[in-house]
Amino acid sequence: MELSAVSMESIVPLIRLQLENGGRSHLIVTGVSMHPTLRNCRDRVELIPPPQRYCRGDLILYQRLNGRYILHRIVKVNADGSFICSGDNQWQPERVEAHQVIALVDTYIRNGKRIRANAPACKAYVWLWVRLFPVRKPILKLRRCFGRLRKKKK
Repeated sequence: MELSAVSMESIVPLIRLQLENGGRSHLIVTGVSMHPTLRNCRDRVELIPPPQRYCRGDLILYQRLNGRYILHRIVKVNADGSFICSGDNQWQPERVEAHQVIALVDTYIRNGKRIRANAPACKAYVWLWVRLFPVRKPILKLRRCFGRLRKKKK
């Protein structure tokens, strides 16, 4: 069976419809902003309807004001109901309003294995990584340097 790429613009209405009717939806992850939590074209996520209340650490699918669809983590919930989001492999903050959210990630699917987003190991990782957000830039730069050194040795 051959898979072909489908634009987010064409599948988001289907995702919304599925979620509105009480279902769940799956999405193949593309891009590297959520690395190492989610790998490009390898991992999938299971989406559920957006919650009434968001929490720091929630992984959400939202639409940017420019129309692009993004899967990022909430690093801060603001008093006005908006939040600050960023990919796990990024250090740039982005303000997101609740009305931009399409879905919440409930489960990661990697190599056929289902990993609940609220599993203890996931929660521990998220707890630590979200709290390191203010110092994430040097951490990620250091990790990239080590990655380049490892590639040179091979």
